[in-house]
Amino acid sequence: MSKLDEFKIAVRRTITSDDVIKAMLSQVNTNHIAKDPERIHSAIYTLKNKHKRLLAKFEFDSSGLTPFSDSLDRVLFRLETATILGSLNPSYLQYELSDDTKQMLKDSLNKFPEKDRKILAKLGQEFEQLVRLEP
Repeated sequence: MSKLDEFKIAVRRTITSDDVIKAMLSQVNTNHIAKDPERIHSAIYTLKNKHKRLLAKFEFDSSGLTPFSDSLDRVLFRLETATILGSLNPSYLQYELSDDTKQMLKDSLNKFPEKDRKILAKLGQEFEQLVRLEP
């Protein structure tokens, strides 16, 4: 096996902070969530207090008005750059998560053991409640 093949296998098996967020986003029911960094960072901060193990890679600075995570900010930037998270609406106040996008995000779930998939499903639902758009 070549070094490149070994690298590809390692990448497929390694769980990154991006994978955690992608797997969680794949579990939301709605096709729109607020594009509000304050709400998103606060939501992940709240969820980290409940689910420390899966969200351990996200360190937060809570000395400001709202918690902020550099690592979460980088993940969101990468997801936007990859056009996984997009703002197609004219006001740019929400992210659009189409069913096709959520299906693609579900590939990240394959990296997790079954017990973590159940937790990620719960995380997705709780996240959705914390960042839902106001009616």
